[in-house]
Amino acid sequence: MENIIKQEMLIQIESNEQFPVDFDIYWEWLDFSSKGNAKRAFYKSEFIVGQDFHHVIRTENVVKRTQGGGTQFEKIMLTIDCAKSFAMMARTKKCREIRMWYLELEKQWRLGKLEIQPIGLETRQQLSKLLEAQSQIELQQRALLAKTEHLSESFEAHEKWLQGIDAELDRIESPL
Repeated sequence: MENIIKQEMLIQIESNEQFPVDFDIYWEWLDFSSKGNAKRAFYKSEFIVGQDFHHVIRTENVVKRTQGGGTQFEKIMLTIDCAKSFAMMARTKKCREIRMWYLELEKQWRLGKLEIQPIGLETRQQLSKLLEAQSQIELQQRALLAKTEHLSESFEAHEKWLQGIDAELDRIESPL
């Protein structure tokens, strides 16, 4: 497992926050093929909202589409125990590696050999800024996708309109 991931997991273990693990980052660490697959596996594990994880759906900054609907920004935050349990239950190749790492970590902790090297406040702030920037980029991507869909629909409508005009011109210009 990459050292940055190990370091982040150790920081999360030491965190005083109730829900320090961001599902959006964690599912990728667990090497799921998609967030949808990870969420299905997560919900099948029957974790409890409010106890094991916190689920927030933000409705501000919702991207409105011309034909109704929209997208919502969803955030799932896990407790350390929930994250570890999920990693141990998931069935990906990376999860086996993570399970083995957690077991080794626990073994070292029991033997008193575990040394956690905390990162500085500046690094934590930079990490926080990067995660916030990633969140903003995702929101912008959703907005651009919605605009692209709208423009595609408009283009198709204009294309049909022009075809109608061409057909009418052909009818007018063609001899009877």
